[in-house]
Amino acid sequence: MTTKTKQMSPVDSAWLHMDEPTNLMMITGVSLLDKLPDFERFRRTLEVRLLTLDRFTMRAVEPVLPVGTPHWELDPNFDLDAHVHRVALPAPGDMTELQRFISDLASTPLDFSKPLWNIHLVENVAGGAAMILRLHHCIGDGTAMNAVLFRLMDMARDAPIGEVQEPATEAPKRHDFVSTAFAPCAASERPSATWRTKAVKAFATPHVSWRARAPRPKRRASSGACC
Repeated sequence: MTTKTKQMSPVDSAWLHMDEPTNLMMITGVSLLDKLPDFERFRRTLEVRLLTLDRFTMRAVEPVLPVGTPHWELDPNFDLDAHVHRVALPAPGDMTELQRFISDLASTPLDFSKPLWNIHLVENVAGGAAMILRLHHCIGDGTAMNAVLFRLMDMARDAPIGEVQEPATEAPKRHDFVSTAFAPCAASERPSATWRTKAVKAFATPHVSWRARAPRPKRRASSGACC
């Protein structure tokens, strides 16, 4: 059973509090589809593969007193239909129209009374469709979004919805500087490594800074002259 409340990490709390009307802390991912999927199958896939990640059914709640960090709380009125939207681009339905739509979405804040994410299934996109996933940075970063998309999609059409090809689960050999992860609700059935740690392992290369990679310039011997 999913825990009803969880403390938010200081890093995720910082992302939450950096959100401003003119500086929205939202991450937007766009997937182009060659055809419009069946909506009932699409919705069922979200139920089985997305909602088992508890951050997608929990809302961010500030502490009553002005001390401490916010916490995650299971939304007692959670409704998947409040997060999934079906829209269609106006003619001619090209990439320009899609970019305009995404621009409008990117400047629209999410509803903080609900879990901080939504999905738009867009019809009439260059002969196909598009899926636009938006989530707040306090839920996850771009790497985590890649992991979510990996979880939602399959290598073959009409694959069984209940079969999810998870990323590698072995624990990393280094420390990853990322905020807290998506923790699957059925924790007893999964490895102790957090979802985001698995995502980093599966999708990110080891962190080596540019400065560490670049060779150090050789110092010139001083001639004693000023120029």
